Amino acid sequence: MNRGCWSTASLIWLVVATMPFTGKLRAQDPDIGPPPGRLIDVGGYRLHLDCRGSAHPTVVIDVGAWSIFFRHIQEQTAGEAQVCTYDRAGMGWSDPGPTPRTSERMAQELHTLLRRAGVPAPYVLVGHSLGGLNVRAFARQHPDEVAGLVLVESAHEDQWNRLPPEAYAALGNALPRLRAAAAAARAGQLAGRPQPGPFPQASKEVQATYSAAMTTPKPYEGFAAEIEGVMLDAKAPGAPPRLEGIPLAVVTAGNSFAAFEGSGIPREAANAVWMELQSELVRLSTTGRQFVSDTANHRIHASDPGIVARGIRHVLQAARASMKEPTSGTPVPRILPGRSTPEVDRLLRRIEETYAAMDVAAFVGLFTEDFIQDDVNRRVHVESRNAWTKQTEMINAAHRQMSRRHYGRLVIGEWVVAEIEWGGIVRGEAIGVPGRDREYLFSGLGLLKLKGGKVQRQVLYSDYATLMAQLPKQ
Repeated sequence: MNRGCWSTASLIWLVVATMPFTGKLRAQDPDIGPPPGRLIDVGGYRLHLDCRGSAHPTVVIDVGAWSIFFRHIQEQTAGEAQVCTYDRAGMGWSDPGPTPRTSERMAQELHTLLRRAGVPAPYVLVGHSLGGLNVRAFARQHPDEVAGLVLVESAHEDQWNRLPPEAYAALGNALPRLRAAAAAARAGQLAGRPQPGPFPQASKEVQATYSAAMTTPKPYEGFAAEIEGVMLDAKAPGAPPRLEGIPLAVVTAGNSFAAFEGSGIPREAANAVWMELQSELVRLSTTGRQFVSDTANHRIHASDPGIVARGIRHVLQAARASMKEPTSGTPVPRILPGRSTPEVDRLLRRIEETYAAMDVAAFVGLFTEDFIQDDVNRRVHVESRNAWTKQTEMINAAHRQMSRRHYGRLVIGEWVVAEIEWGGIVRGEAIGVPGRDREYLFSGLGLLKLKGGKVQRQVLYSDYATLMAQLPKQ
């Protein structure tokens, strides 16, 4: 690829996602190697999640780049908290996901990933570049699950209106070049042509993995999908929503655009606007604090990783100081303290399978004759097999598609604790709007009392605190 193409790629790294063209990589590819973390199904496609350490609250990093480029920062902070990095859909080892790749969609996917992986809230969210928009979207969607935010060279909702126009122009110009690179990779034209590494400070392992990935079409296709999503988001600019008093650190490079020499962007003017945008992010929270590295550029995780770690530590300390016990009831658990037995896991899998198949007889057969279900929030009580069968038939008839998943399991006394996720598509006729089916996803927690390989009683809750108040003291 010529120098002009790489200059455009560097620009995208700044203003979009800091992603050096990484996409779905096959775990079995000997040149890439297996993913360091886990691949978690989030609804028909898998995302890569790598968690290290154990203390809470959990730090979750949307690196704006392939997760391995933040591994050194993850390792620096994993001794102080559980630190998780992940690859967005279509990036790193993750599968491609639905389009358009907007920040709202990516935040939803991250939430599903964390729940299905059993990573408990609350979270300190770290977002680099595009990741800064994503984690703030997460905070809007799930404010009760966010203990703090660290915005590292974060994108800003109004940046395309205020940065020099050359920035947005270069963004659009990159799309045909990315597609051409993907076509060249599919034709085998990039094989045996090592690509330059993401930055000189990267380890030899990272450099080699990156170079091998860049001979495949997936990185280019994944990055192009994100650019299209960014350009869609750019059509609805505005002021960033406030974060009120949530602990916040904004980590800023004093010479952000130094990484983009040759891109055609007026660097001095762009740096001045970028600093204004970063200062506005600091003021989103009454606790906002800014960390500025005068020598760093937008790839601050490489040019000054220490200041990124400082920002994370600052918010961790502030988050722990603000995480006070509730005035009543049992505190929200930070981690599920155990695992269930293989027998319980097999039973829960059978429940999931029969529920998804809409097989009323098989599903009800997994429960005892005197089965009782209590939903604390809706006050629904089913006290007989016939009533349970009728209710299940009614639910099934209202659905075109349904699923039920159990995860995060543990045993306390004679009860099994499970985190349960329901999802599906309800027929429009069943909700009074013929021809307009509605998709939904709901999560909750449950206590299941087992007897003889069947469920004798199930108590459902929508929040951890209510559930834990009913558990025996540990």
